[in-house]
Amino acid sequence: MNILFISDAAENYSVGGFEPLGIMYLTSALKEAGHQVAICGAGRNEVKKYLSKFRPQVVAYSATTGAHRLFLNLNRRIKSEHLVFSVFGGPHPTFFPQMIEEEGVNALCIGEGEEVFVELAAKLERGEDISRLAIST
Repeated sequence: MNILFISDAAENYSVGGFEPLGIMYLTSALKEAGHQVAICGAGRNEVKKYLSKFRPQVVAYSATTGAHRLFLNLNRRIKSEHLVFSVFGGPHPTFFPQMIEEEGVNALCIGEGEEVFVELAAKLERGEDISRLAIST
């Protein structure tokens, strides 16, 4: 399964910012489980390039409070043109789980997600029911 992480930290890292460590932990666990993973910045052109070339089935965001609005808007635009499953993790959904009620949000990862995200990807890939999967610690 192809999983694309979209991060403003990844965008900033390329110009001397910080590494998106949480995302890097998740990508490591997902790669070990056999999934294809990519990370891109949140810029419109970069996202379009990754969506067309990488063709993800899952798009994931690590959202801080404030930046969460950028990611929600971006997610709505992506979902209007692509059939993807969206997962939001990071500080904002962890402290504000009501984010699941936002348009276009399919799942939240609350807290650390290395194990449960791998389980989610496996269930999605096999077409299994995820309604009982607790995406939290």
